[in-house]
Amino acid sequence: MMYGLCQGGGIEDGESKREAVIREVYEEVGIDVSAFDIKLADDVSKGQSEKVLRDTREKVVMDMTFYDFTVYADRPASEIPIRCEDDVVEASWHSISDLPKLSLSPPVSARLRNLGYR
Repeated sequence: MMYGLCQGGGIEDGESKREAVIREVYEEVGIDVSAFDIKLADDVSKGQSEKVLRDTREKVVMDMTFYDFTVYADRPASEIPIRCEDDVVEASWHSISDLPKLSLSPPVSARLRNLGYR
């Protein structure tokens, strides 16, 4: 099993969580996951994040609710090309056994532990 982590994004007005996942994954790494099995993780977390508004460059602090999803592909990751888009500058597939060796942010590491992947 291979693992890819796509992080970040918001739910747009009128958009379901599933639609947001599909859109965000496509925008960030160019993968259409609409035909894949997408599962919402059991727990939801809340926090704050600083964001720079695109139009005014103003820094704002936003209260956020974080939803995590697992996307189950219908083919091996090696057959799914990644195309970095939007804010992503580098992306790659990793086996689950390699996750402990990766340098990840503390929140991502904690989330992977909670999901049983690290």
